[in-house]
Amino acid sequence: MADNLEKSGFSLKKILFGKLSRRIVISFIILGICMALLGTFIFYDTSINSISKEVENHLQDTVQSRTNHIETYINQDTERIKLVTSRTQFRKDIESYLKSPTKELNVEIIKKLDDSKSSIEEIEEICFIGLNGKVVACSDGSFNGEDFGKEDFFINGLKMEGAYFFKHSHGYDFLVSAPISNSGNLMGVIITLESLDELSNIVHGRTGLGNTGEVLIAFKDKDGNIVYPVPRLFENSSSSSSSSSSSVPMKTALKGESIFFENALDYRDINVLAATRYIPSIGLGVVAKIDRAEVILPIQYKFLGISILIIVLVFIVFLIVGYFISRIITKPIRELTFATDRLRNKDFKARVNIHSGDEVEELGDSFNKTAEILENLDKEKNQIDKAKTEFLSITSHELRSPMTPMKAQLQMVLGDYFGKLNKEQKDSLQIVLNNTERLDKIIVDFLEISRIEAARLKFNFVRTDLNSTVNLVIDEMKNFMSEKKIRIENHSEKLPIIECDPDRVSQVLRNLINNAIKFTPENGKVEVSAKLHSGMILFSVKDSGIGIPEKDQRRLFEPFYQVDNMYQHKSGGTGLGLSICRGIVESQGGKIWLNSQPGRGTIFYFTLPLKPVRDIKAIKLLFSDSGRVDESIINLFKEYIGPLGEKEFQNLKESQGITSESINEYIEFLVHKGIMKKFLAEEFKNKVSVVLKGGKTKEVVKSDLESSEKKFLDAFETK
Repeated sequence: MADNLEKSGFSLKKILFGKLSRRIVISFIILGICMALLGTFIFYDTSINSISKEVENHLQDTVQSRTNHIETYINQDTERIKLVTSRTQFRKDIESYLKSPTKELNVEIIKKLDDSKSSIEEIEEICFIGLNGKVVACSDGSFNGEDFGKEDFFINGLKMEGAYFFKHSHGYDFLVSAPISNSGNLMGVIITLESLDELSNIVHGRTGLGNTGEVLIAFKDKDGNIVYPVPRLFENSSSSSSSSSSSVPMKTALKGESIFFENALDYRDINVLAATRYIPSIGLGVVAKIDRAEVILPIQYKFLGISILIIVLVFIVFLIVGYFISRIITKPIRELTFATDRLRNKDFKARVNIHSGDEVEELGDSFNKTAEILENLDKEKNQIDKAKTEFLSITSHELRSPMTPMKAQLQMVLGDYFGKLNKEQKDSLQIVLNNTERLDKIIVDFLEISRIEAARLKFNFVRTDLNSTVNLVIDEMKNFMSEKKIRIENHSEKLPIIECDPDRVSQVLRNLINNAIKFTPENGKVEVSAKLHSGMILFSVKDSGIGIPEKDQRRLFEPFYQVDNMYQHKSGGTGLGLSICRGIVESQGGKIWLNSQPGRGTIFYFTLPLKPVRDIKAIKLLFSDSGRVDESIINLFKEYIGPLGEKEFQNLKESQGITSESINEYIEFLVHKGIMKKFLAEEFKNKVSVVLKGGKTKEVVKSDLESSEKKFLDAFETK
């Protein structure tokens, strides 16, 4: 689980924020981009507000000037109709006609109406409507006999002058109506149909309104629909339009409100900037507008271009600045990291030279002091190792020197060389001789261990057929404990002839087969095999014995370690055989391990390289700290996890085993769940790594030496 979680977070942690220098640079870039975006947004907002204000002022000026022009135009029309109604003879003729209508007088009225029309160019037609609402006469006769009694221009025209839009079959006309009377007697209404050309010129003039600017006029008809009497520029529509296609600004204007819209829908459902006015004398709404996109888009494009340019420049500048600052900040950290790597590789002469004048310099000083302490400890450890090796070597040689004459003298006595002995004397001396030989073997083992630890182990490399070597060892071991009737089976494959030391291979095989026979019940079998595997020769010895408990397997190759209830423990063995096997195998670059389950037997494996290793490695055996590993790791679990640490350790040991990989996986899982901080997790993993790699303190080294010497002396005392 922890491995999957680590993989899922890899890109974010490793790529973006894997190193402090990267974090600093990225932080500078993010800060710079944020500042650039803030500046450009302020610029954009200021530009938009400024342009909007300019457009607002211009649109309000435009709608006001167009409204003034329209009102002037209406006033001029009102003055023109007054010219018609003010003619005395014309009023008398109408009065005469109303009192005594005749065809001739009607023709005379029409002629005078036509003369008035001709004298005023803007008037297209003049009509006289009687008090009953019917047209009495028109200049061109187009409305003769029409009944306008219900029209607003007639009803209101009986009282005062006014301008109106008149709907007919071809659309709308603009007309002005006024009452006509003579000597105080109201006779009817005069209407003049005006030309819309002037009104269209006023409306369609687009000076200063850009490509999409437009002035609109509209009014509401009797049904409440908004009507545009002058065709709109961007829509091919008739002079009448329903309110469904009316703009929001026009609806506002017809309510009598003068407002500026920063964003409103016009009759095309397009967002516009608009200013509104209302002419109450004729109920006319006036709107000046321009498409918002024409005003805003250029600013947005400019803003986008400037933003990209600024962001690129800021990115480059802050990248460079961040890089150099990160170099300054992380240089001492990199120096510390490099020195720590040297320290991890046991180069205790590593030192740092940091003069930053801050906490990092203090950390560097602490590191140097720690490295100095570790260097001294390492020197002491090396001296102790050297003393221990010399002690073992000298002691073993000195002990073995008197052993040979002792054995010779005992053998001579037992052979009646100095006189005949009785049975009791011979039995007693035989016990002494047997123990002398066992003691000699222990001393030989100690000499082997001292040679292994001092890298002075002797190897005689010759071209060897290892199949023959295996067969010879098996034939030799068939006579060992023959009373148990153990079968030894050889399952070896055909092996190549290689250069190696056959005696050392035989020594390891003999020891492993010896142990296998000891732990195999009567009539059981031991299986021996050898084969090529991964560029090495892999040997294995399998028994059908009681197996080895898991808690003892990791310590089985330690010197003097004896598993409870095992054969060697009962027989008084010292437990040096497997340690010597390990030293022989590992000094040649091989590996030795086992696989065992209680009740199912044990398989020991070891490997041999195809080419001999002539540069013999020193293998530490007596200072093995495997016995303290579990205890040390449990203490670390308690230190970093708390009271539940020991239980968590046992659960991990039962489920996955205690290895560097399993513990690191568990720690990463704690980090992912938020149980442990990242820096504590790294510290935890480093300490576990030191313990698993055999790292020791000065006190532990001294304790090991005392323990080894004690076991060495105890071994002689018991023998």
